[in-house]
Amino acid sequence: MLAVVITVALPIDVEANTQWENDRDKGYEDGYHWGEVTGAIYGQKDRINNKKSDWRKAYREERDDIEETYYLDDAPRNYRRGFLEGFEEGFEDGYKDAYDGAATESKLTAGEIGNQHGVFFGGLMGEEQGKNDYYNGLVSSWRRTLPSDGAISREFKLNYDVKEYADAFIRGYKTGYEEAYVFAYRVSNYDSERVTRENGVTHGRDIGEKAGAAAAMMDYVEGKVNQWSRALREFENQENLISRYGLFRENQPYRLGFIGGFKEGFKVGYSATYQDFNKATGEKNINYSKITMQGGSLSFEETIVHFLHGSRNEENRRMVELTIPTAAIYGESYMALQKEEIPLYYHGNYIPVSKAYEVKIMNDKEAIELRKPISLSFEYAGPYRGGIYQWKYNGWRYLYSKIEDGQIITEIPVTLYEGGRYAVFIDEDYVELRDIYTHWARQELYTFIRRGYSKGYEDGTLKPDQNISRGEFVALLNRMQNWQNTNTGEVLKPFLDQEDFGVFRQAISNAVARGYINGYPDKTFKPHHYITYQEIEWLMQRVTGEGNLSWGEMEEKMLYEKYTRSNSRFGKAGYITRAEVIYMLHELQSHNRI
Repeated sequence: MLAVVITVALPIDVEANTQWENDRDKGYEDGYHWGEVTGAIYGQKDRINNKKSDWRKAYREERDDIEETYYLDDAPRNYRRGFLEGFEEGFEDGYKDAYDGAATESKLTAGEIGNQHGVFFGGLMGEEQGKNDYYNGLVSSWRRTLPSDGAISREFKLNYDVKEYADAFIRGYKTGYEEAYVFAYRVSNYDSERVTRENGVTHGRDIGEKAGAAAAMMDYVEGKVNQWSRALREFENQENLISRYGLFRENQPYRLGFIGGFKEGFKVGYSATYQDFNKATGEKNINYSKITMQGGSLSFEETIVHFLHGSRNEENRRMVELTIPTAAIYGESYMALQKEEIPLYYHGNYIPVSKAYEVKIMNDKEAIELRKPISLSFEYAGPYRGGIYQWKYNGWRYLYSKIEDGQIITEIPVTLYEGGRYAVFIDEDYVELRDIYTHWARQELYTFIRRGYSKGYEDGTLKPDQNISRGEFVALLNRMQNWQNTNTGEVLKPFLDQEDFGVFRQAISNAVARGYINGYPDKTFKPHHYITYQEIEWLMQRVTGEGNLSWGEMEEKMLYEKYTRSNSRFGKAGYITRAEVIYMLHELQSHNRI
């Protein structure tokens, strides 16, 4: 065969329909290019060896080695399919053009053609080997890895070609190999130093910009002047950059690049944030507060003007308040509450009844560790269908909300809190289900219904204590994580019972394609079989990436937080209920584990 060693940039994500098409198109484009090159070489060879024009015969010699030669075993399925299709069409075109060109144009001798081919293939091999030797820490020596004349002849089947072509091919191969090897080794050496420094600059700039923004927030609240250089000196005096960011473990190029990038980013982040805060304060759209271990609150009040019988009356109303109890955080941190317009995009038949308010954490990490839950409340006088929503993953996501005494309130759980944007909506489409109101998992069930993850039955119930099937569970995960659809025909081909999948078909395909769930040894999926605690544990370990995740963790939380004992105490071979599944998923999502 004609072996071409080339590193092809392969797509990674094949989940979305658009990505599926991109993979196939990119594969076809790459395959056509390499097929055309390879076909042209076969066409020229057949012509100078006085063989009959037969591109199909030549293609059969190459076909069985294409996947190995171009590393297609590791490529996405749709890229591989497109590559093979493009390779065959490119091979045909390249072969015919080269064969006909060789027949009509006699300027090049067999030796000149052989030299061109040898330089081409020697260059490909030399480039690859030069890079490998550099990254494996070997000294530059192209002769060490150059194949022998016999190996070259066997690899490229030169014994079947005329002697003039074969001899020239070997000479050209050696020339191309040496030049490409030396060049690739030198470029890799240069790129390594350059990329290392550039990575340091990029990382330092990103981190410096965040640190500068946090410093500007604190300086503004404390009434200090807008001066990034003074703020940077104070920041470095607290702890120098090398020890703060562990740069003593990095090499010199990265360390120098990081420090330079950090200072540049600090300046940009500080100046822009200070000016933004100044502007927002001028427009009276932002409040600040210093929160300590003693707790505190941050609120936003507005003055409402009334005219009664011609007289002006003013009323101060607290529109939103964030309350932090004692010992909710350790140490101290500045926080900001900023009023904004609600982004235009929101799902369903929602009616916005407040402005959006963003909570910002003002430190260099832009986050605080909550040791106790904190509460967020809005002024509210609407129906029970109202709720507090958080802008998350490019959409408004419902947070469990209580309505009492003219307020609507949500609780932010113990977690690493990075702030967020919140608003109040009324969901006109929401219908209350009658069998969750007194349930032990009412809060979690209610939240998942309001988020559109779970749906009730036509009789107005959810049946939370019934067991959940494998298909129902996968469909719930699919809605919750908004998986992009995969090609069901390809993914589900191994399953003998796929005709039974019904409404679960797409969700099962999405889960299988991601490697989250598999079928049984008899090549069935059994979507209507109930799922066990053990299966849930294994599956969620893959979904979360936490290999030590245990259902026992949820069983314990249920007992001590919900005063409810799970039937898993009798063994993980038992079947899990809908309520238990939703409770588990709610816990994992609330703590940013999925």
